[in-house]
Amino acid sequence: MKHLFTLFSLLVFPCYAFAQWSDNPSINTRICDSEAFQDDQELATDNAGGTFIAWKDLRSGALHLYAQHIDSEGFKKWPGEGVPIATATESDEYLLDFKLVADGDGGVIIAWADARNEAPYEFNADIYAQRINANGEVQWTFNGETVCDASGLQFSIDVMEDGSGGIFIVWEDNRDVNPNIYAQHINHSGKAEWTANGMPVSKDNVNPNIRPQLVADGNEGVMVFWHQTTSPYDRYFKAQRLSKTGAQQWSDGGLQVITLGYADPFIKPEIIADGEGGAIVSWYEHLGDSHQILAQRINSTGLAMWPGRAIDICKNILGRAIPEMVTDNNGGAIVIWGHGPTLQPNAIHGQRVNAAGQLLWPTTGLPVINRNTKVYDYQLVTDGADGAIIAWTDATTDIRAQRITGAGVLQWHIKGAAICNADNNQGRIRMVSNGNHEALIFWVDLRTEPPKIYGNITNNEILLPVTLVAFDAVAEQSQIQLLWTTATEINNDHFKIERSKDGRKFEKIGEVAASSDLTAQKHYQYTDRAPLSGINYYRLKQLDHDGKFAYSKMVRLDFKNGSKFLVFPNPASKAIYVETPYENGNIQVTDMIGRAVFNTPPTGTRTYVDIANLPVGMYVVKTISWNQIFMKH
Repeated sequence: MKHLFTLFSLLVFPCYAFAQWSDNPSINTRICDSEAFQDDQELATDNAGGTFIAWKDLRSGALHLYAQHIDSEGFKKWPGEGVPIATATESDEYLLDFKLVADGDGGVIIAWADARNEAPYEFNADIYAQRINANGEVQWTFNGETVCDASGLQFSIDVMEDGSGGIFIVWEDNRDVNPNIYAQHINHSGKAEWTANGMPVSKDNVNPNIRPQLVADGNEGVMVFWHQTTSPYDRYFKAQRLSKTGAQQWSDGGLQVITLGYADPFIKPEIIADGEGGAIVSWYEHLGDSHQILAQRINSTGLAMWPGRAIDICKNILGRAIPEMVTDNNGGAIVIWGHGPTLQPNAIHGQRVNAAGQLLWPTTGLPVINRNTKVYDYQLVTDGADGAIIAWTDATTDIRAQRITGAGVLQWHIKGAAICNADNNQGRIRMVSNGNHEALIFWVDLRTEPPKIYGNITNNEILLPVTLVAFDAVAEQSQIQLLWTTATEINNDHFKIERSKDGRKFEKIGEVAASSDLTAQKHYQYTDRAPLSGINYYRLKQLDHDGKFAYSKMVRLDFKNGSKFLVFPNPASKAIYVETPYENGNIQVTDMIGRAVFNTPPTGTRTYVDIANLPVGMYVVKTISWNQIFMKH
């Protein structure tokens, strides 16, 4: 029986909606064109779906600091080899830690410690900062404004934007008998607003105070947390709240907000804002063979909000565990940790805790990754909703990622989405959320020597309760047709169709009910009768009968009504003609699963294609910018 099919025209795009990100996990995106050694990258979101990235670079014979801006599509916005930030040091040992944060004006502020003024191996360092504008131009003194040049070692930096184009910065300072915590407020012009060389926060000349961290207090100021040890068995988390002017809001020298058991001082606690002027803290403790992750919420007055000393996020972990934590965007948090023998975890487990301190996932922790193989260097970021995106290096040193919803449902392949499977080793993962259920992931890569820094974006390759075989956008005169095919459906209720002009903010434009057809493959169609002029992004929101949902990948179509692209005759039996407005590129014919069955360069603007040997069925003609479906009969 012959079947006639409507003729559609559609625009071809790669799997990713972001042109510069490679959809091939063995290729990825290099962040710097230089062939020199690159390492120790740190990130800061640009609040527009992209990221600022800074790294240590050996191109000049000593480790110097460089930076780049990668936009949401994976393009470098600044010079290809990066912008030099700190080049005053003359030895590999002289550049210490650094942090960066967006300046709220399209640029970034970077703070770091280096020992440019010290004799070799004296191990003293000072604190510097630099602002780079949206065009990649440094705005402050060459090689950085001096934040602190007091005697002794200053390092272990943390920074936070001040909401006015400047930063708050804290650090561990050794100018005194014991390490203490100091802080400074640097304005948009690079000038210090508080006491020169930093304002003392911990004010303790008896006990060591180390590892400071900053959290926004929701009132234009900050909370500073740090670790204090008063004896080998008496340890605390202390905290101080500072106003924007530097005024202390709590007791002089800070409050002991959490009493610790045996907390490993080499494992930094995780601290996030709770959205109500307080913070949530999670940390690892062990005593003998007992290993556990605990957490406590501290309110804006410094009081503990959850029962007892802390709540148990997970008891009886198999070995030394490093927690990582992000907000669930509902006043609670998601915590993950390595589960398995010390230094050789073979799984990643997680827990979600709400604002009241109640555990929302299984009390033993939810297995996020449980492949009975080693996992390394795991990180996580918020998915922009109530879930998280997790990335890790596996036993093959490949990088994988997984998204988990707030309900504890894994959204991607059970083994994790492949982010990088290039040759040799990959590690030291850093990542930021793009706020749209995806993450930008960067790592140090040894596919070639010396190591370089590569990155990629997660593809949101969701494990829908349906198996999505194909999803395409098709331009037809003044409308756009959306076509998708599923292979299997479990508990599927309906699809919502969502559209966006920028690939980030989506709105619902329609719904399609699940098919009652019992055949294996089901074909769906939706017509957007009023598409946007220019680029249209589309995605499917698939909903179960029980209300759970997941998103498909995005497709993108540049709507150009009236563009000349024809395939005729249609249907056809022996040959077709492909008429295009250009003569470059390639013409490809694929089946509906995407397998190429024919390739040829165009012969002018009209190309003859012999299809006599193709089996009867439906095919797609693909060119640089357009596709068209035709029927072989």
